[in-house]
Amino acid sequence: CSSGMIVSGDDGSGAAPGQQQRNAAGSSPIVETERGNAYFFELTPNPASGLVNVHLHGHSAGAHLYIRDQLGRLVWNQPLDAAESTFNISLEGNRFISGIYYVTVLNNGENITKRLVVAK
Repeated sequence: CSSGMIVSGDDGSGAAPGQQQRNAAGSSPIVETERGNAYFFELTPNPASGLVNVHLHGHSAGAHLYIRDQLGRLVWNQPLDAAESTFNISLEGNRFISGIYYVTVLNNGENITKRLVVAK
């Protein structure tokens, strides 16, 4: 894959066995899965301190967003509407401390993951 993406067996997203997974920690907002599906998935700013903007296009109804810390602990999750493409997540409070997080979108049995750096 020429885009710099890495297929990963375990990125801490908790993907069930048999689910296709793509680690998209690179800077390109276009993520193509092994099944040939393409998503626009961007986190800005990154690193982030108070608020992160999630831009996601190409997912279907029933998709879900998960954020896990470096130890794989779930710190945030929410269902996504098919029409929902841009939203904000507050990094304030005790839920997010400075460190690296993995933002995963589960859509139709495929996981795409981006790394988020929180710098407070």
